[in-house]
Amino acid sequence: MTSILDRATAFDRDHDRKSVDAATRTGGQQGAINSYLRLLDAAQQLPHRQSEPAWQGPTLIIKADDDPLITTAHTQRLRDRHPAAESRRFADGGHSLPISRPDDYIATVTEFLQRHTRID
Repeated sequence: MTSILDRATAFDRDHDRKSVDAATRTGGQQGAINSYLRLLDAAQQLPHRQSEPAWQGPTLIIKADDDPLITTAHTQRLRDRHPAAESRRFADGGHSLPISRPDDYIATVTEFLQRHTRID
């Protein structure tokens, strides 16, 4: 019997592979290369970005307890940079909550935005 974590990890791995395949189909080999170049650029800018002041506005941190990619240290780093952030944890859902728990994800984000968005 496979665990929720095993299923979530397999789901995320399959989703990532399908995303790369879709990017390659849509943009061809050059499209996939461009995507990877943007990721490399983002990684190179990370030290500079981490030294900048954090966003001061409303922040929502959403995490699944069985997420195989986001560790407790990652989540704590976010909380350290955004001490006033609200948090919402799900017991399961893996790394792709918008896909694995779309109704819960949409309800959580919608409720947060309704409380923090002013429409004149």
